[in-house]
Parts: sequence; structure tokens; C-alpha cells
Amino acid sequence: MNYKIGIDIGGTFNDFVIFEQKKNIFKVLKTSTTPDNYWHGINLGIEEQKISLNKAEIIAHGTTIGLNTLLQGTGSKVGLITTEGFRDAYEIGRGARPDAYNLFYKASKPLVPRQYRLGVLERINVQGKVIHSLSKKDVEKAVNYFLKNNISNIAICFLHSYINPNHEIEAEKIINKINSNIKVSLSSNLIREFREYERTSTTCINAYIQETITNYINEFILGFKNKGYRKTFFINQSAGGLLSAKTAKLKPVTSLMSGPAGGVVSTSFVGKIENIKNLIAFDMGGTSTDVCVILENKPKLTADSILEGYPVMVPTLDVHSIGAGGGSIANIDDVGSLQVGPKSAGASPGPAAYGHGGKDATVTDANCVLGRVSPSEFMPSGLNLNKNFALKAINKNVAYRLKINHLKAASGIIEICNLKMANAVRSITIERGLDPADFTLCAYGGAGPMHACWIAKQLGIPRVLIPIAPGQFSALGILLSQIRHDLVRTISSNLSYEKIENIFKQMFREAKRLVIAEGVKIKKISFDYSVDARYRGQEFTINVSLKNPKFNKLNIKYFLKQFHQIYEKTYSHSASNEKVEIRNLRLVAIGHLNHIKIPKINKGIKKPESIAKIYKTSIYFENKFLKCDIWNREKLLSGNEIKGPAMIVDYGSTTIIPSKCLCKVSDYGQLIIKISN
Repeated sequence: MNYKIGIDIGGTFNDFVIFEQKKNIFKVLKTSTTPDNYWHGINLGIEEQKISLNKAEIIAHGTTIGLNTLLQGTGSKVGLITTEGFRDAYEIGRGARPDAYNLFYKASKPLVPRQYRLGVLERINVQGKVIHSLSKKDVEKAVNYFLKNNISNIAICFLHSYINPNHEIEAEKIINKINSNIKVSLSSNLIREFREYERTSTTCINAYIQETITNYINEFILGFKNKGYRKTFFINQSAGGLLSAKTAKLKPVTSLMSGPAGGVVSTSFVGKIENIKNLIAFDMGGTSTDVCVILENKPKLTADSILEGYPVMVPTLDVHSIGAGGGSIANIDDVGSLQVGPKSAGASPGPAAYGHGGKDATVTDANCVLGRVSPSEFMPSGLNLNKNFALKAINKNVAYRLKINHLKAASGIIEICNLKMANAVRSITIERGLDPADFTLCAYGGAGPMHACWIAKQLGIPRVLIPIAPGQFSALGILLSQIRHDLVRTISSNLSYEKIENIFKQMFREAKRLVIAEGVKIKKISFDYSVDARYRGQEFTINVSLKNPKFNKLNIKYFLKQFHQIYEKTYSHSASNEKVEIRNLRLVAIGHLNHIKIPKINKGIKKPESIAKIYKTSIYFENKFLKCDIWNREKLLSGNEIKGPAMIVDYGSTTIIPSKCLCKVSDYGQLIIKISN
């Protein structure tokens, strides 16, 4: 029996998806996250399912440990070596005020203080020509200063090294001769793209989190090895593709958003098999909610995201996150208003209903009081929600203080949480010129299916899709992901098409080498080409896909037509008579190592079989309790229809269908809910 295993560590739970290749079946599992020792929670899951890892073909993992390290400020002490005269570019940044009308705005504190940012004599011009050789003496002096100050993580970012990286490579060699234990992050190994401040920020983040990520990955490698796993351990990237653990340790900045990226990948996958092209990925977990737009089955990517004020210049799925989840804490602020989040009860102690000592009222507690949670047999191992604990927390922290009853208090918590999440979806649709009515909301995560129909109703979204294994959907996406390497090259805007073709050839050879080094055969590698282009005189670019890297007359005509169309769609105007210039070349190399086919479920009729009904319950909807049926999702068949109000439960997730909404079960087991106006 051969397994493929996807693992996602969240703020509250660890999610597992185990795929048995011969039987073509999935198993899913949840265990509590163990922040003091992440491996412990994973090990519990492996032992609970009695998984023989010596029979595992692939283990792929998504983690937010790097992101947590950045947000919590617990990374390593870092030294920065840059071109002489440019050490303050990192702190000055763009000189812009992101929040212009916020009188209390404070810029994020640089990860590298000024005393640990040192300039060295060297200079390469914008064409890549050496103006001044690298001063070996300056590099040695900088390294010795860092060592004296107990710094063993160094970031190197030289001016125009995206064109010519030789000085950065030379500096690394000098450092290794002095002390081979120093971890060095080169900007040219991470991003070969112009914009000095963003490159420097990205390189510093890489150095800042590298030691933490390396120790974390090494612990998992050792743990899996002791369990019998001898093959490559993979880490998911923010762009929605896998890297070997060896590569991920060198480029940890590429996996900051690796957990949320898994859910976006699986949303795109489910959209394809259900023939739904435009979706909004909606992942509501224990501590946060992540949303992302998928157009024409392609998730939106960005190469200029900002995390806690720090620019990150690596390809990342354009996921928008807010602090609203099942564990979000409800409290009364100083002026007597009810607030929900962003602070979370996390995995420990968790919501009051968990019975693990939590005293704060959370979103989960509110759902519990309103009767919207699954029966205990569908909960993760060792978890049984206690309604009395939830009620006590709601009363003490909210109801008594607002002088209202517990049902109004719980409803208020849910309403505020739903509003925050609806605003998150609004920010990636309406605020970007997209109509939510053109999309299907794909809701997953432990809490997503519980809230999805209300979010859809608020935004005029006509349809909600609850995928298979919604509680472990991000882990499924990690398992569905392939090896991915992203390459970028900034070029001079006046380069000929012939020279652009030659650079693409160089990138092709490098990409092929990188993917083969991950253990993929050449015949299983595909390549996607694109360019970042703009009208001459503009500052920013838009990305345009290419049929292939050859710039003959036909392809040039196709590229220009695509550019004008995308520009028109983005900005509602275009200028077809203006000259278009190419600024960046991009190549994505995909190593196809993981082919998984989702099986169809058995067919049924409109009316579900009686065996699928568990029992009746009362759920609080719009100021009153309504009697409704609880259905076991595992027993539902393709073609079954369920009218709201109803509850559909499966392991680790609960779907609530409000009144007048209709749920149909698809051939592949997805729940597709038509939202009533």
C-alpha cells in the first residue's frame, strides 16, 4: 500500500490528507496544533492512524512557521552587506506614507538595525558592467564585525546585482572562507528583479527567518526518518507549488504563505472538475480567514506583497488575510462596543467550549450556543464541545456587559464576524472592479462552511461550493501541488526581441537544472513564459502570458494584443498607439510528480436515503430557533438535494444551509448551494 500525504499546520489544528494510490481513496485527519513542539502534534496524527511511513511515496507540508516568526519578531539577529552609500535605502524605503490620513501611523521597524547594515566598496552599473571591483578587505571587515556582535546570519544585496550577480557570489565565497557556519542569503539567489528597497527587504526577511525554518524542517526530517520515511520531504510555497526541504531551507521566504496557498490550489482544482471557472477561495480556520480570487481557473499571483509593512518580492498567491476565525475572541471595548478579533484563543486554551480552560467568548462559542456545531462523533479526536462552558463565557464577557440575553449576544458575535469576512471578500472583488455576482464562493476550513451562505448573501454571490474534505482542504491542495520554480530577469527596456529570446533560453536551462535537481525527469517538466510590460514612461507593469518564448511577427502581434486587452480590463482604457516596453521576463517551471484523480461518488435520486439522516435539531436563525435535519455527508449520494434550513456534517467541518437555500450534491461529492435572495 503506497501513501501520499499532505499536512497543513494551522493556528488551532493540524490537518492531514492521506491518499492511498492503489485504492484511489482519501483519508482525512485532524489533531490539535502543539505550538510548543509542532512535531508532537504531527506525530500524534501518524500514530493515531497507524501510518507506515516506509510505504509513503510523498510527504508534502504547508506551514506558517516562517510567517509567525516574522510577525512575532522572533527571528535571528541579521547583518546586511550592501553597496557603499546605500545602507539606509532599506530603512528609507519608498519614502511614501502608506496610510496617509492616519495621524498615529508608525513605519515597521527594520529587521536589521542601522549599526548592522554595512556598505562595502563595489559597483556594477545598470547594464551589468563592473565599475568598481568588490573590496575583499571591506567584506572581511564587515564579517568580523558581525561575528564580534554574535551575528551568524548575513543578507547580501548589491546595487544592480539582479543584472550581474558576480559580486554577491564573490562576497559569499569570502564569508565562507572566514566561517563556513554563517548562513548567507544572496538577493540574486532569491530575486533577479529591479527595485532596490523591495529586493533588500526580501533578502533580509530570508536571513531573519532562515535559522528558525532550518531547525523546524530538520526536526521534521528527523522525525519522519525515525518513522521509516526515506524519500524527499517537500515544503509548499506561497506561489502554490512544492520545493524540496533542502531548497526550502535556503529560500524560506518563498514559503511564508505556504498553508493558505494549499487551499487556493485545491479550489482551482475543484473548479476545473466541476466546470466552474471563477471562484473566490474562502478559508476560515481557527485564527484567521484567507480569501483569494480565481479567474478562469487561474489563481491571482502577485510579486509585490507586503506583510506587516515589509515588502516581499517573491511570487505569492494574492491571498488577503484577516484576524477572524473560529477562535477569534469577542470583547467589549472602552466605549462599550462589541468587537470580534483579531486576537484569538488559538489551540491552547482554545474556545471555552473546548473545556481546556479557555474563559474568553469566541466565535466557536457563539456558534455552539446557537446550535450550529456538529455532533461530537464528527469532532476531531479528544474534542467534545461543551455548550454550558460556551454559554458561561458568552454571558460573562458579552451578554451581561451589554445587558442583553445570550442569544442576542451570540448572534451579534456571528454578525460582526460575518461582516468582517464579507469586507475581506469585498476588498478583493468590488474594490478591484470585480462583481461578486460573477463568482462562486468556495468555502472551506473548519469554520468556513458554517458561515459561507451568510457571506454570499451579503455580497450577492449566487452560489456556494463546499468541497470535499473542507476541514482538511488546504492539506489536500498541498498534496495536489507540483514542484515549482519561478525565475525572473529584469532587462533593459530597449533590448531587441532577439536578445530577449536569448535570455529566455538561459532561463530555460537554469529552470530545467533546478527542477531536475528536485528529482523530476525532463519529460515531466512544463514551462510557462510571461513578461511584465508597460507603456513607455510608466512606472508599473502588468503581466502578460506568452504562447512560447519565440518573438516572431505572429507572436509579437499576439503579445501586443493581449497587453492592450489586459490593460483595458484592468484600468478601463488603453492606448494602442503608444509604445509598449518589456521590463521583466518570467519563467515558471513545473515538475509534474503528483497525479491524483478525485473519484466520483455513487449516484442517487433527489431525495437522500434515510440512512443519511442523523436526527433533528434546533438551530437559531434570524431571532428564532427552527427545527431542521442533520445529515451525514458521507452517506449522501450524487444528485441528492437538501432544502434549508439544514445542517450537513462531516469530519472536522459543519455546513449550515439557511432557509430558502437549496443544496445539491455533485458527481464528485461537492455540495453546491444555491443562495436565495
